[in-house]
Amino acid sequence: MSRKIVIRAISNSPGGKDPNFKLTDEWVCISNQGTTTEKLANWILLNRKPDNKHYYHFHFPAMLGSRTVELKPGQSVFVITGPGEDVFLPGDENSPGQFFFYRGFDKFIWNEPGDKALLYSYVRQGADKEAFELVAQKVITE
Repeated sequence: MSRKIVIRAISNSPGGKDPNFKLTDEWVCISNQGTTTEKLANWILLNRKPDNKHYYHFHFPAMLGSRTVELKPGQSVFVITGPGEDVFLPGDENSPGQFFFYRGFDKFIWNEPGDKALLYSYVRQGADKEAFELVAQKVITE
């Protein structure tokens, strides 16, 4: 069994300059390329700006409706900058389905070269100690 969660892709419009690019076209895709199912409750996707002073973050919920938020092997989750309703689209016998989470921002956030996408897993260490572990990262180059 192996854990391999990756930030597979970031769809963005550098500098927000493409007039046809909408906020719902800007997203981050996180995929499970490992062999174990990972529960995403309390995981954090962080956008750290190049100045290291500004950032945006998304905390993954434990549940979406009655469904546990988890990544099965081969499954992906999309975190979308613009408005929309969080949803899980079921798959079939060949695909485990996908989660879509909408941030509801009114501006682009993945739009500067040097922006870093950082994914942290939640780790409970005993009854009163919590920590986060860096699982994956990707830097926007254009």
